[in-house]
Amino acid sequence: MHNSQVRADETPEQREARLRAYRMHNSQVRSDETPEQREVRLSALRMHRSQVRKAEKSQIEAFNKTINIFCDKVCEICTKRCYPNQVTNHKINLSTASYLPAELTSKGTILLCHRCKKHLTSKKTSGPAKAYWNNLDPGEVPDAIKQLTQPEQRLLSRIIPFVKIVKYDGLFGQYGFRGQAVLFAQDIFEFTESLPNILPRSTDSIGMVVITEHLENLNISREYNISRPRVYEALRWLINNNPLYQDIIIDNDAQILQEDLIRVTQAINNENAQNNNQALLETATVSAVGEATNTNDAYKMINNSIRVLRASWHQGNNQVFNTNHAGSQCCAMVLANITRAAILAPHSWTNNILNTNMLEGDAIYAEIRQLSIDNPLSYLLLIRQAI
Repeated sequence: MHNSQVRADETPEQREARLRAYRMHNSQVRSDETPEQREVRLSALRMHRSQVRKAEKSQIEAFNKTINIFCDKVCEICTKRCYPNQVTNHKINLSTASYLPAELTSKGTILLCHRCKKHLTSKKTSGPAKAYWNNLDPGEVPDAIKQLTQPEQRLLSRIIPFVKIVKYDGLFGQYGFRGQAVLFAQDIFEFTESLPNILPRSTDSIGMVVITEHLENLNISREYNISRPRVYEALRWLINNNPLYQDIIIDNDAQILQEDLIRVTQAINNENAQNNNQALLETATVSAVGEATNTNDAYKMINNSIRVLRASWHQGNNQVFNTNHAGSQCCAMVLANITRAAILAPHSWTNNILNTNMLEGDAIYAEIRQLSIDNPLSYLLLIRQAI
């Protein structure tokens, strides 16, 4: 630890002097060694290099073996696709699994995922909930639906979910959803009767915003393109094959425009933020009659309409309400918004800025909570000190 700290603090000149002295010392030692000592040193060096090469080769072989293991095993009960280490061969015991269909019992031994095997080895008298004979498998997604982009899917959705989707670059980039969902038990066919029955929607009413780090990133992406023929082809398939779309009326004159759908917001750099802040401060001047210009409102003009800017965050889990941490996350959110207001006037905030504030506030909360794990009673005090 001491040597590491010393080397981290040394200047380039000190480092060069140290290495020069080290080379001179090694040269002196080698010049004084006997032929036997030299042979011992070279033999040890050859053995070390051989061990390094073997370790590298084994690591490369292990890597190649790992990346060539595919998720190509299928459970014969739930049809789940699994990796080889996620399935086992199971011998059927008809006395405990009489609910299995004849095509499985005739095999004697079947390939099962761990979940289905656990179910079969239990004393349950009914089949697994996700068994294929329960008719829960909707089958392959048809090409007419599979080829739709996310904007096109929203044009055809009878219910529009408002969620945040974070997607990474690349053809196979991962993505995740973030938002709130409230579920109520209700008759799905009765519920669809109250939904809009004219589709597709117009592009100016589906509420989709694409936020990209660089504006040029969007120009090379096809994920947000809209094809009018593709939308209508998918809608006709849904009407003919999906009972929930059987009462839909096709709007052949729907407004489907690319420019209406996507509004791109780029991150605001510090220079632009300061300029915008100064301009807004100059606008809010006192007039001759002593009245300030009204720029402090909670609305933003978009396409000749007024919208309230909203942001959201996730509470994490309901355990926070049963601890002394309740309210601290909200406090951190307030801190993040107050700090942002000191940098950029709230009049010029966008949805992207509000969401960023929420994420930063959540990061503050997570960091303070991590620091206070060893002393839980200091948690609220740390929050107050941060503010």
